[in-house]
Amino acid sequence: MARYLALTCEALARSVYAAAATSPHTVTIELFRQGLHNTPKLLRHTLQDQIDAVLRRV
Repeated sequence: MARYLALTCEALARSVYAAAATSPHTVTIELFRQGLHNTPKLLRHTLQDQIDAVLRRV
């Protein structure tokens, strides 16, 4: 069984949780505040920081 990480906006939480619940794989979900896309530089920085943190854990 594969493990996945979904980095997603709070606005998509229900859909992502529903997809994860029916997936045969393990899906960990981390939510970001809604509206982060309104500040693209901050969005990129926030996502990259989270990706880097995940890679450090591996």
